[in-house]
Amino acid sequence: IVLGLGGEFQERDNGASDQDFTYVVGATLDATDTTRLHASHAKKIRFPSLKELFDGNAANPDLVPERTYHYEVGIDQRIPQIDTTVGLTGFVIDAENFIEQNMANVFTNFELYRFQGFEFTALNRSIRNLSLTLGYTYLDSKNRSASRNHDDLQYRPRHKFSAVAQYRFDFGLSAYVSYLLVADQRFVSNNALMERKLRDYHLVNVKVSQVIVPDRLDVYARVDNLFDTNYDQTYGLPQAGRVVYVGADGKF
Repeated sequence: IVLGLGGEFQERDNGASDQDFTYVVGATLDATDTTRLHASHAKKIRFPSLKELFDGNAANPDLVPERTYHYEVGIDQRIPQIDTTVGLTGFVIDAENFIEQNMANVFTNFELYRFQGFEFTALNRSIRNLSLTLGYTYLDSKNRSASRNHDDLQYRPRHKFSAVAQYRFDFGLSAYVSYLLVADQRFVSNNALMERKLRDYHLVNVKVSQVIVPDRLDVYARVDNLFDTNYDQTYGLPQAGRVVYVGADGKF
């Protein structure tokens, strides 16, 4: 069992000060030697940042703190026969006065958002020196504000799937490859009357690294967006294409 309680406050020169408490309650139960159940509930607060309050045309000095209420329940299951662990977690997050930019790109408090869905993970280590990881997240995000003019929240993809493989050779070479699928992501047009769908996209990243001096020096080569995919995370702002890195990590 985990219990936590905290207090936070923010003071501003304009007198718009605020304070509140946060808390977390969680419990974990080992139902069997291979099955673990977990559940938690938390209240969190996020005060507006200096950028959101005062920096440039997007600033809004009248912002109030954002409060979120988190609910989570899940199960982790080990499968010793194939050296695999899988997990499934469901979640609901209710956010009051959520802070983000409106259609005019000004930071604004939105009355009530809800994020709900589930996450699935799997980790397999049945082959020596090889780890395989899978992940899938389903997210349903809604604007539940009384004054809303659209329901779906923009730039929150409904589906995300990832796969990662990493192999470590005995002579110090590591090879890494990752795959990411992002699907069913929407944006709202400037007049806030029309919702449109961003195109789904697939990303593949690869990396190889070699130990030169154990615990001291590694050299690596990395390629992000291997297949030079054209994609957007925000409408009208395309992300980088293929990027190649070569470098070294050292500790001296």
